Amino acid sequence: MLLDEAGFIVLYIVNAELDTDMGNMVNITELIQAVVKIAEKYYDKKFDAEGLDYSRFITHMKFFGQRLFQNKMAEDDEDDSLRESIKNSYKNDYSCAVKIRGYIFSKYNKAVTEEEMAFLTIHLRRISKA
Repeated sequence: MLLDEAGFIVLYIVNAELDTDMGNMVNITELIQAVVKIAEKYYDKKFDAEGLDYSRFITHMKFFGQRLFQNKMAEDDEDDSLRESIKNSYKNDYSCAVKIRGYIFSKYNKAVTEEEMAFLTIHLRRISKA
């Protein structure tokens, strides 16, 4: 995937904030762009790139991407009651997270843990309501 102008801006930000190699920086940047597109299509809205919730989402995605490409995903806690509560309380947002997980698996052949799904769901909830 070729990076567009916005992609280069994201790449610059990722590079400035993360200690990772260039290949992972490009992957993280492309991942962020794809996830934003998936979420905007899912919610049928353009997110406010100037908003605090969007900024938090992008920050989450930078570190999520770093964990993903370094194979250091957050492991599932034995007590899944909080994850189940998030999943049941925010079904629509969890459904969007499932679409994102499917994209990640098909594009990168990497699994997303339920722990990561819970965090992603919370951030999706915030940007979808902003």
